[in-house]
Amino acid sequence: MKPSSTRPVVCIDFSLGRLTVLEVENGMVIRWGRHPLESQWLRNGDPAEPERVASMLRELLQATGITATKARLALADEAAVIRIVELPRMPQRHLARAARFVAEKEISIPIAMAAWSWDLLDSGPEGNRICVAAAWRDVVDRWAQVASGAGLELELVEPRSLAVARALGLEQVIVLDAGHRRAQLLLLVDQRSPYVDQVTLETVPDNWRESLTRLLQRADRHQFETVREGSALPVLIAGDLEGAEIEWSVPVRRASDVLNGHMPLRPPELAGGGYLANLGMAMR
Repeated sequence: MKPSSTRPVVCIDFSLGRLTVLEVENGMVIRWGRHPLESQWLRNGDPAEPERVASMLRELLQATGITATKARLALADEAAVIRIVELPRMPQRHLARAARFVAEKEISIPIAMAAWSWDLLDSGPEGNRICVAAAWRDVVDRWAQVASGAGLELELVEPRSLAVARALGLEQVIVLDAGHRRAQLLLLVDQRSPYVDQVTLETVPDNWRESLTRLLQRADRHQFETVREGSALPVLIAGDLEGAEIEWSVPVRRASDVLNGHMPLRPPELAGGGYLANLGMAMR
């Protein structure tokens, strides 16, 4: 998959106690940057004070020299609802109506109060598989206010786990990602609805192992802990974990080493594992 346009776009991710921005133009990453993000700025993925969050974003854009005005934003998974559903075989023209039925039935947010969309994942003789994603409309409106306050036009809001999955291009994987005192586990299996879990990290990286082990143990108890023929899921580490000295209880690989080969070209000095959601959005 190639970027949808040659014009510059900035991809933004507020997650895991960090703000990351990445600018892509003509299929190439040209600028990027990050800044710590204190927990009081977001409440379950909702910008508590849009004006102050916008000011922080604007300052980071200026510091990194990013000039793109079109923006794509990763919505924290705790603020989103994702359902991947199998539908019977039907004419393509009927899929939109079927997707709305799925949204009304499967999404916990009243459809009249939701910002939602759907995408066709695959279609075959046995039926169609679609992904429906939704969030509270007022939360999405506040993110649009943040973008506007930073001088940007928000053209896309996407759940973070979907962007990360696109960046990796793997159907079966556990991703452990960490930023400023937050760690997240994302479990993906055969295009089923993602499983997401988070923990708070201590200040000292030497003490992270216990918290990360708890994340892996909880994922082990999840119904998707094993895949075909009982083989274990591969574990990728991303963000601040790529450079941390941790004695892992399972084999791990760096996400930067297995990024989707179809993503935008990036300079070798860019640690791709710290910008998974940004890179995934750039591929849309």
